[in-house]
Amino acid sequence: MLDKKAIVPGQPDASLLYKLAAMPAGRAGAMPPGGPRLPEAALDVLKRWIEKGADWPADVALNVPGSGDERESVRRIYERIQAHAHEKAGSAMQPYKVTIPNTLVSYGMAPIPAGEFTMGSQHKKDEQPAHKVRVDAFWMQVHEVTWDEYRLFMFANQAGEIAHKDGLIDAISRPTKPYVEMSFGMGINGFPAISMTQHAANKYAEWLSVKTGEFYRLPTEAEWEYACRAGSPGEPTPLGDYAWYAANS
Repeated sequence: MLDKKAIVPGQPDASLLYKLAAMPAGRAGAMPPGGPRLPEAALDVLKRWIEKGADWPADVALNVPGSGDERESVRRIYERIQAHAHEKAGSAMQPYKVTIPNTLVSYGMAPIPAGEFTMGSQHKKDEQPAHKVRVDAFWMQVHEVTWDEYRLFMFANQAGEIAHKDGLIDAISRPTKPYVEMSFGMGINGFPAISMTQHAANKYAEWLSVKTGEFYRLPTEAEWEYACRAGSPGEPTPLGDYAWYAANS
């Protein structure tokens, strides 16, 4: 829903939507992001609509790619993957590597066995109370998602994107072209992707599911902590026996 200041009925020049759309392409804040600028005819239609009160017909709905029911899209993706799941049925959980189709970018997946652990800590108030949690077996990517992987999702032309007959790729919304260098100088090639929202990370997992035929999602908080503990019994523990960190890497 637009902010009240975005459209001021009867006053195009006071309406942020019109002012941003009328800006030269490439200027910070110009709409649409990344250009190109709307044709003069389209700008004139927008201006006259606002001048006449900016009324929106009750029987008209916008049909925007990717704006459909998220649960329905995920359900269709899951069903498509499950239809081929029999090919892996019965196979032991072993580490494996995946190359994203139509690219040279790959990543490793590691099996995390089912188990039970004490989640939380007695040392921080927001981590109390410590409690037992049972986790089913699952898979987790060996390393953080890199920019090499995430940029394929951000920019379709880098992933050799092709049209899917079921329309699932087209139904997944992608990030807006960034205005700044998103790694903030920390590195791109081979470095972990940062700065995205949780929603964007979820959409990446959805996109990767369609691309590879594997069903991906973000781990739960319990799954993440369980995997990071790597079998450690809890606190206190000799951290160097379980993980790489500043002091031993």
